[in-house]
Amino acid sequence: MVIIDNEIIRDEEIALIHKPGIEFLSFEIKLLKTNEIVGRISYRKYETDVLHTGNVGYEIKERYQGRGIAKRALKLLLLVLKHYKIKKVYLAINEDNIASKSVALANGAYFNKSVSIPEYHLLYQRDHIKEIEQYVIDLEGERKL
Repeated sequence: MVIIDNEIIRDEEIALIHKPGIEFLSFEIKLLKTNEIVGRISYRKYETDVLHTGNVGYEIKERYQGRGIAKRALKLLLLVLKHYKIKKVYLAINEDNIASKSVALANGAYFNKSVSIPEYHLLYQRDHIKEIEQYVIDLEGERKL
């Protein structure tokens, strides 16, 4: 069961609490059982670099990883994005990040393509990432290959 009440979107275990910011939609992820903030998730509508960074980002505190929280949070975020008539969501995932791939695939994502990161890009310079994999979630249910 999903409940959407103004600034809070929740299911039985987690809540997304809207936090105004530079992203179009930004939420803190809260465990309802303990009332603790365990991460964040956001959708960047006006991202100019979707090819390299995607337009969805999330992070879960390390001690809460592996519990399915990111999967649930992305599912809730996708419901909100459907409400705003967003048609596609792009996720940029490092090729060795099995956990993020699992989160994406569990929410209907499909692999779109591998993308080389240019040397001038922050991901290359700061994080030494030379290539990412782009995944797409088609919110209209019309996967285009």
